[in-house]
Amino acid sequence: MAKLEEVPDDEPVLRHRVPSAAGKGKKGKAPSTKTVKIPLAQPSAKAAEFAARAGKAGKGPLVDLDLDDLKAAGVTFTEVAAEGSDADDGDDGDDEEDDRTDEERATEAWWDEFFDGMLYTVPFSFLYMMLDILTNLSYNQHPDFYYYLQNYSVALPTVGIIIFYTTRYAKSLWWHFFGTLISIVCGTRLIYLVNKASYIVVLRQGPAVGTLWILTIVQLPLSRAMLALAVITAWGYSQGMKLIP
Repeated sequence: MAKLEEVPDDEPVLRHRVPSAAGKGKKGKAPSTKTVKIPLAQPSAKAAEFAARAGKAGKGPLVDLDLDDLKAAGVTFTEVAAEGSDADDGDDGDDEEDDRTDEERATEAWWDEFFDGMLYTVPFSFLYMMLDILTNLSYNQHPDFYYYLQNYSVALPTVGIIIFYTTRYAKSLWWHFFGTLISIVCGTRLIYLVNKASYIVVLRQGPAVGTLWILTIVQLPLSRAMLALAVITAWGYSQGMKLIP
């Protein structure tokens, strides 16, 4: 309810102060006798006094407006819901509703796994290609473009399938066990190929074994990967293999 009150015209009581003689100028002139008016009460206190006087005189507000009168005058009001109310909870629930079926969710999850696997498939397939090229160059072999294209066309889907399933079951204890075992086998096999096998066997098996070894190291947890590397290193030194070219 809006209230307008009449404010009395009484002036506040003022006190006069005369400047002291200490304010004389340098030439000995007498200070000005002009008085300074200082109010004796704060405006808030005077407002309370005026309100008390108006109440004693029996004067009510000049205009008394009700809520209906304000609405009739065209004043609009906006309702604000309190924090933590049921209305807010209902709105949040509507926003979080998902109309997709289980089949659509499964399809979306499969595509997410597919694209996550592609992020690893591309670099690891190029890793295989690089190892294939370096292995041939190390034995002074210079195959043509179709040789590399044929090997890459076989390696790309193979690497993609391996990465897809190792990414899906990355937290599985079975994968941790078999992944560690595969990493140890591939690592020891690659070291044996470099030290003991003929160049034809190295050309055929080296790039694939090296790619699979690095892939398992990347996909395994850090503790399992360190365990596999420790076993491979211990085996290499125990067999007298050359680990560093």
